[in-house]
Amino acid sequence: MQTWLIYSLLAVLTWGVWGFFGKLASNYIPGVYIRIFETIGIVMTTILLLFFIKFEFPSSNIGIFYAIVTGFIGSLGVLFFYFAIKSGKLAVVVPLTALYPALTVLLSVLILKEQINLYQGIGILFAIIAGILLSL
Repeated sequence: MQTWLIYSLLAVLTWGVWGFFGKLASNYIPGVYIRIFETIGIVMTTILLLFFIKFEFPSSNIGIFYAIVTGFIGSLGVLFFYFAIKSGKLAVVVPLTALYPALTVLLSVLILKEQINLYQGIGILFAIIAGILLSL
């Protein structure tokens, strides 16, 4: 099995469990607090990573900037996700919010000039239709 596929499946597994535990937490505390305490888990992961890699400060300032913006925007997205699962059904919110890659693909086509083939375009269209149907 190819390395990228293994990592992709591990991402699906961990994100699936992450969403489930987020719903459990939302039964007891508000989304803002979930995000605060979740950050402790993120810091713990970061500390572990620092022990396992030989950290050298990157030389690309723009890369650092994009990484910080990624963290900021991703953190807001997670916060909105917690607000959604607090009042919505997990079985509806998770598939609907899982459509975010469609926006990522659109941005990559428009801004990065990446190309998608017909089958990929049809797949994205079906994903969007599925998201709409799930939210009804």
